[in-house]
Amino acid sequence: MAVQWSVKSVKDYVDACSETRLREQCVREAEESVGTWVYRASYSFFLSGVLGRAIQRVPPDIAWKVHEYLVVKPRSRIPFDEQLYRVLIEVFRAVEESPATPEEKLHARRLRELVETALALRSSIERE
Repeated sequence: MAVQWSVKSVKDYVDACSETRLREQCVREAEESVGTWVYRASYSFFLSGVLGRAIQRVPPDIAWKVHEYLVVKPRSRIPFDEQLYRVLIEVFRAVEESPATPEEKLHARRLRELVETALALRSSIERE
């Protein structure tokens, strides 16, 4: 089972572009323009101990929100929240720098890049 994350503003652009052009072309153009904007990670990554340990380093006042979005509600929209996005970036960076498996580090890197894109575009994140 996997969860697909996408930057909503870019997804909307790709969907509209796909009405008149090949979707693959629209996706490629979006990636060239903004970088990582869509990524599918296995659900087991969100339940992994390495991610849980990274979340435990987050200040308690926002840790519950991070846990809720990453573990409790994996298939929902994350509304744009600059503070939350910055914390998510740090959580994923901590996983990248930890003694995680290569697969966990890849998921963390790609999700960090996606959140950085969403932050730069001030966009919500869709998760399906």
